[in-house]
Amino acid sequence: MCIKNPLNTICIFIDFYMALMYCYWPFKITEKSMTAIHETAYPRLKPHPTPDELEKNFKPTPDEIILMEENTHLSSATNRMGFMVTLKCFQCLGYVVNLTSVPEGIITYISQTIAIPYDTDLANYTPSTKRRHRKTILKHLDVSDS
Repeated sequence: MCIKNPLNTICIFIDFYMALMYCYWPFKITEKSMTAIHETAYPRLKPHPTPDELEKNFKPTPDEIILMEENTHLSSATNRMGFMVTLKCFQCLGYVVNLTSVPEGIITYISQTIAIPYDTDLANYTPSTKRRHRKTILKHLDVSDS
């Protein structure tokens, strides 16, 4: 059969090559032999952290709670939640994350530890407040803002 589309030829070649690699590679590639994305040089949050990992990495200290209280309004659950999630994720990863990429389990855990309802909508965390909180967090952690 004649293949007229060059992309189909490439796809067939790749499929053939992958089948050969799988059959003749000196060791079998398994899930365990691959590095998880959150363990790479550019760290990321695990999608489903264990309870021990949550407590170790995301439990706010009394000093961090005081810092949050000094820099947010008590009436604004969104700002308090955004501040603490930003702080704990920065400590864990070394960079400021987009709050929409934080796994639900981490947000739930932090909201429980600082007694803020989980249904707090972080979409209302305004950019100007994020910038102000980011500066405060970096200053608290003694990290230069470059």
